[in-house]
Amino acid sequence: MIRWSTAAKNVLEDYLAREKQESELMKSLPVSEGMQMRDQWLLQVGEDVGAFLHTLVLSKPNATILELGTSYGYSTLFLAHAAKQSNSKIISIELNANKQQYAQQELAKAEVAEVVDFRCGDVLETLANLDMQVDIVLIDIWKELYQPCLASVLPYLNKAAVVIADNMVFPPHHKDDVDRYRHYLYDLPQLKSSTLLEIGSGIEVSVFN
Repeated sequence: MIRWSTAAKNVLEDYLAREKQESELMKSLPVSEGMQMRDQWLLQVGEDVGAFLHTLVLSKPNATILELGTSYGYSTLFLAHAAKQSNSKIISIELNANKQQYAQQELAKAEVAEVVDFRCGDVLETLANLDMQVDIVLIDIWKELYQPCLASVLPYLNKAAVVIADNMVFPPHHKDDVDRYRHYLYDLPQLKSSTLLEIGSGIEVSVFN
């Protein structure tokens, strides 16, 4: 169980309340309309995946963590809360400036924003100019970018770096992009350990050797 600080717990509860409200609204809308509004939804990784990320960061002290897709900062909260305890740091990349601004505000309320380097811009362009090696990567952006993002981060991975890709099982309409990512992943000799964990929407966990 995560031992949240009071400030971080309050922010998490705000996220959970928002998720519940949006989930109920989403169910009331036609699927096509919901998809058109997808940038407005929290679309979070869930508490089980968040707890996994938190534990992983605690297990790798002094790590550099790369988050591809800040969105509204839900997963960033779990990463940053652990990073603050483990003397680690996060680079979080997001194309949508409004989403990232929201995330910055929430993480400031949680008193963990100081461990996050927020970078706003196109993810592939930002990765092309990355200035450090990384130990943990979370890929949680639009699914068509998963495979090119993995290709782009390979040169920056330290030995034993862990790469996590979210939404490997759900939603099913991303199956083609997920299959493309997994086929590319399994053909890489550098990533020798890869496991699909059926928690949350399904995460692929790979280790760089």
